[in-house]
Amino acid sequence: MNENDLLNILNKASFPKVSPVEFKLLFTSSERVAIKAARDTDAVIDDFFDIVEDPRLQYVDLGLNSTQGALDYLVAQGLLTQARRDQIVAGQVQ
Repeated sequence: MNENDLLNILNKASFPKVSPVEFKLLFTSSERVAIKAARDTDAVIDDFFDIVEDPRLQYVDLGLNSTQGALDYLVAQGLLTQARRDQIVAGQVQ
C-alpha cells in the first residue's frame, strides 16, 4: 500500500453515508424546490436524482466521486453555493 492508497482510504472514511431521505434533507427547502424545477430541463440533474430516488438504493455515499461530481454540477448550475456543497458533503444539516 502506497501513500496515495492510504490517503484515499482516509478521505473515504471522513465522509458519511446517509439514507436517500437524509440526503435530500441536507438541502434547504428552497434548494430542493430549485433542484426539482431544474430536473425538468436538465438531464444530468434528473439522472442523478433518479438514482437517489431508486427504492433499491440503501444509502448515498457522500465520499463517492459521482456524488461529489453531482454536487459540483449543482454548484456550476448556480443551484448551490460552494459553501453549501461542502456542508452537504460533510453531512451537515442546514
